[in-house]
Amino acid sequence: MTTYTFTGYNFTDYVPVSGAPNVGATFRISPDFDAATDAITFTVTDDDTTLSGGSGSIQDATQQTATVTDALGSTLYSGTIRIGWEATFTLPDGSTVHVWDVWTGDSGGSRIGLIADAELPPGVTFQITDYVEGTSSSVWPSYSAISDPTTDPDSSQTILGGNLADSLYGGDGDDSIDGGAGNDTIDGGAGNDTIDGGTENDAIYGGTGDDSLTGGSGDDQIWGDDGADTLSGGAGSDNLTGGAGDDLFLISDADDFDNIDGGTETDTIEFSSSTQGVTVTWSGVTSGSYDFDATTGSGSFNNVESITGTDYDDTFNASGAGSGVSVDGGAGDDVFTGSNFADSLTGGLGNDTITTGTGADTISMTSGDGVDTVTDFDLTGLGSGPTTDQLDTSALTGGTGTGGTVRAFDVVVTDDGSGNALLTFPSGEQLLLTGVAPASISSASSLHAMGIPCFVAGTQIATPSGPRKVESLRPGDLVLTRDHGAQPVLWAAGRTIAPQTLANRIALRPVEIFASALGNTQRLRVSAQHAVLAEIGGIPQLLRAKHLAEFAPHLARVLKPRSAISYHHLLLPTHALICAEGVWSESLWPGPMAFAALSPADKAGLLRLRTDLAAGLLGLAPIEPAYGPPAQPILRRRALRHLLGVRLTA
Repeated sequence: MTTYTFTGYNFTDYVPVSGAPNVGATFRISPDFDAATDAITFTVTDDDTTLSGGSGSIQDATQQTATVTDALGSTLYSGTIRIGWEATFTLPDGSTVHVWDVWTGDSGGSRIGLIADAELPPGVTFQITDYVEGTSSSVWPSYSAISDPTTDPDSSQTILGGNLADSLYGGDGDDSIDGGAGNDTIDGGAGNDTIDGGTENDAIYGGTGDDSLTGGSGDDQIWGDDGADTLSGGAGSDNLTGGAGDDLFLISDADDFDNIDGGTETDTIEFSSSTQGVTVTWSGVTSGSYDFDATTGSGSFNNVESITGTDYDDTFNASGAGSGVSVDGGAGDDVFTGSNFADSLTGGLGNDTITTGTGADTISMTSGDGVDTVTDFDLTGLGSGPTTDQLDTSALTGGTGTGGTVRAFDVVVTDDGSGNALLTFPSGEQLLLTGVAPASISSASSLHAMGIPCFVAGTQIATPSGPRKVESLRPGDLVLTRDHGAQPVLWAAGRTIAPQTLANRIALRPVEIFASALGNTQRLRVSAQHAVLAEIGGIPQLLRAKHLAEFAPHLARVLKPRSAISYHHLLLPTHALICAEGVWSESLWPGPMAFAALSPADKAGLLRLRTDLAAGLLGLAPIEPAYGPPAQPILRRRALRHLLGVRLTA
């Protein structure tokens, strides 16, 4: 007698889809099947090499005994077993699989499980193409042919659906799932998954993580769920819901009618893969509709905060919007009509025409722009501070500032021949301001008030010897603090974040505090988490820069830089407030979150310098006993919202 050990599927994981087992019937294995927790183990003692069919067979089934246990080792059955039937079907990859159901007893008994000669992908719907009762010795499996299931939903899986209606589950891990044909239901689970529904009408759930979800052809329902997801409906009339996170919707003129709901946080529709222009019209706070110029492709959107146009001639009409809009026209000669609120408008490549509407708007220039026209640039405030409308030239190059940054002195203002101001930038980009006399904005101070930097880039830090750029400070240099006078820099480091990272991760984008907002003479750019001092109801309070931008948009805003950003850190003997461009802001607080954001080299350097901070830096103990308390508590977001009735002042 020989002992054989193999694993299979508990019959509770057999899910009939249509009909009892026979030719034409369909079934699947439970979508959430996990071999580690759900597979059952057969330990069989037999006098030959095949698992037979039982009563009436040429083999003595009483010599075919088994102990069947679950994943925990508990005994499910002990005694004789037999084959009930064999079914044959085809996997999505074209290979043929044989499945046998296993029964207890020589006759009668009950079904206990399934075994197969190949892996059965959970959730895939199989149609039986051949069926034979187990009393026929021709279908008895040899023990060597039985394949143990290995499916691990916690790993990064590649799952291919079939031609029927599948129910596929990715589980944990970064999965790649293709539904194939059929009306499929696909759940990516946790992890950064890539899912394609394939043909027909699919329901796709991204689950947690930053997922890439494509419906394919058919009328699909797609939910991004948590995370910064990318959703594309494909052909057909689709419903796309982003859920939580900063989601991106890729829409093409090859689509039919799509209904888009961005969900929470900052969501974007991008039309850049289209082969024709698009018209986007807002009808609510973050809602509206779109139509392509030459096809029936169209759709509606809600809870979408940002739009990126095509490479063709687009039209954007936000006159009916209930709040400010953010639009990047992309290439092409685009026409913009802004809202009556604070808009962020980027013409992109081509000769664009922009009517901002009322509100404090920002017009962003793009390197390689043609001649853009702004019909109603609002100069209110010129001569006493920043103008109502602002220019963002941070993406332009060829200037005399650090790294080619454009300064006010680099811009040439001329007359277009009709009495309008024409601004020409160092690399040839031009901006025409209709109705604005050239003489009214020709000075550097006027251009600076419109948003063009007047000084070399680099935050100026107050020191006993005068202002110094933050990137020039080294250990041992003195800086002025609000409460402790001059203090030495113990450690300094910098971190540069690439443009693509900034585009994908809004939390890493800098916050710009407007000139004069908090007593600063120049605009100040800091990381979103950086804390600055502001008076609320006459009381100095530390608050995060991102919360200042969220609740006081007249004082600060979150930037969308198109070039790399460098953040610089200064560690002092104790946490302190230092003066940056006239704003009291915090030095580095060496907590575990700040430490985690550092490069490996900077982490090693800081640990070598202050070995006494190691436990606090690694989050193993509070940092205060070794480093001291914070300079001042930071006002939490909820508390700041509670105080919104009191205006923030410098």
